[in-house]
Amino acid sequence: MRRSTLFAALAVALTASAVPMVAHAGEAPEATPSGQTRIVGGKPAAEGQFPWAVKLSVGCGGTIVSPDIVISAQHCFSKPGKAFTAYMGKIDWAQGEKRAGSKYKVGGGPEKGDWAVLKLDSAYTPAAYPVFPSDDSFDAAKMFRAAGWGAIREGGPSSKTLLYVDVPLVADTDKACSKAPKVEICAGDLAKGGIDTCQGDSGGPLVASKTGDMNAKPEEWVLVGMTSWGRGCARPNEPGHYAQLTAHRTEILNAIKELGGQAPVNMG
Repeated sequence: MRRSTLFAALAVALTASAVPMVAHAGEAPEATPSGQTRIVGGKPAAEGQFPWAVKLSVGCGGTIVSPDIVISAQHCFSKPGKAFTAYMGKIDWAQGEKRAGSKYKVGGGPEKGDWAVLKLDSAYTPAAYPVFPSDDSFDAAKMFRAAGWGAIREGGPSSKTLLYVDVPLVADTDKACSKAPKVEICAGDLAKGGIDTCQGDSGGPLVASKTGDMNAKPEEWVLVGMTSWGRGCARPNEPGHYAQLTAHRTEILNAIKELGGQAPVNMG
C-alpha cells in the first residue's frame, strides 16, 4: 500500500485481506493534518537533527534539497495541479516555516519511479541540506535511516512530532524485493519486523550516512530514496520499499531545471 494518509483508512480495511498492499504515504485532505500517522518502531528526533525533513499538507513527507525544491513521491501527487503547503524547520511540523506551491513534476509511480519534484513559491533555507548523490555508491549501505510523521503501527494514532528509524538493507535478490530492483531500495528487519515507515511517511527521506557513522551531522546524510510502499507496516518478511533516487537522478535534475528551481545545494 502506498504510505500516505489518504490510504490510512484503506490500510485498516485491508489488514483482514489476503494481500494488504499499503502505500507508505498518501494524500489526505489538506484541512485534516491531525489525521496523519507516524513511523513504526522509531525514536523522537531532536530539534535540528533533520533540518531538511519536510511535512506536506497532502499527507506525505519530503526532503528539501535547495531553497525552492522539495523531493517527494509521485503517488502523493497523482492528481494534476494540486496545490500544497510545505512545513519545514521544526520537529513539530505545525510550528515550522510554511511555504506554498502548486508546480511539480512526477515520475511513473510505485515500482516504476515513485518520485516527485516540487517547486516552492518562495525560498526557504534550512540549517543544512542532505547530500544529493552523484552515483549509487550509498544505495547498498548496510543501514539506512528514514524519517517522517507517519503511523506508529498500521492504523495507529497520529502525531505532529518527527520520528526516525534505522532499517537494514534487504537485498534485491530477496523474493520480497525482486519485483522492481532497478528502481527501488528495500529495507527492514525481515526476521522480526517491528521497524518500518508507514502511512503518512510517503515521500519522506531514506538516507545513508556519508561517513558510516549513524551520528552523522545533518549535512553528512545522503538522500538515497523516498518512502514509497509496503504490505502493511513493520511485518516480518515484508520490508519497506523506497524509490531509488539514483535510478532517476537525471530525470529529477531535468525536472528541477524545467520547473525553474535551484539545483541541489549539497551535491556529492
